[in-house]
Amino acid sequence: MKLSLTSTLIICSALTAVSLPASANGRHHHHGHHRHWGAPAYYMAPPVVVRPYVPAPVYYAPPPPVYYRAPAVAVPGRGVLPIVAGGVVGGLVGNQLGYGDPGAIIAGSVAGSVIGHEIAH
Repeated sequence: MKLSLTSTLIICSALTAVSLPASANGRHHHHGHHRHWGAPAYYMAPPVVVRPYVPAPVYYAPPPPVYYRAPAVAVPGRGVLPIVAGGVVGGLVGNQLGYGDPGAIIAGSVAGSVIGHEIAH
């Protein structure tokens, strides 16, 4: 007897459909893999020990010494204003002497900032 592929698939699906309703209708079968080894055991709970709360001691160290300089703006004549003013004036002088050359403007700004820093300090 020679069966075609279609006939084989129809027979397999029919056999599968016949076996499914047995587990789908709520009848669940156990095959001996669930074993109960006696009644559940009951143990006494350990005794509860109540101790009063004692906080841990806290040790405070003195704050570390703070070493810093006063802000430059707070001291008159020692702020950033002389440095900025020196850079601006140096840039203007560099522009005039170098006839607008960017290299001369940059060199004048740097030289003016250095001179302003030396005046401030």
